[in-house]
Amino acid sequence: MKAVIIDRNDIIECLLEKGAKCDPPMEVKNSLEVRTTPLMEAILQRNVDAIRLLLQHDANPLLKNRNGETALDLLNEQLKTGHMFLTASNTLLGPKRAKKEMPMSQETFDELKEVEKLLKKAEKEYAENHPEILLRNESVGLIISRKRRHESINPVENIC
Repeated sequence: MKAVIIDRNDIIECLLEKGAKCDPPMEVKNSLEVRTTPLMEAILQRNVDAIRLLLQHDANPLLKNRNGETALDLLNEQLKTGHMFLTASNTLLGPKRAKKEMPMSQETFDELKEVEKLLKKAEKEYAENHPEILLRNESVGLIISRKRRHESINPVENIC
């Protein structure tokens, strides 16, 4: 769902309401061609509204990317980076390291902390409602490609 990358929450909402899937794999050129899901990309973009929207439409928070990271792993990395940036002025080595990372405001950090609670709750609920997903220890690309062999592709998904 490329609307996540271009930060168009209105398009994301429209597509989801029309039946687009929340979990198609995405090729992200800025991330060395690592496959992600729209939920993972929204986390990397720090787009709190898109994260909430995708979770409301039953996005799978348990999927892993090719690096074996879940959405929660990526969120924790964003929070770690944000904490480092926000506390950089209080440490000797902090500012040099923080310059390499994308700056984060205290407001964004607080919103991501709230999203962390939602994501943990979503993981628990998804695991309870979809016990078969816990049996899989595969990357997003493999899980999706197996599903597509047995399903017809939704035409709305191709718009993304």
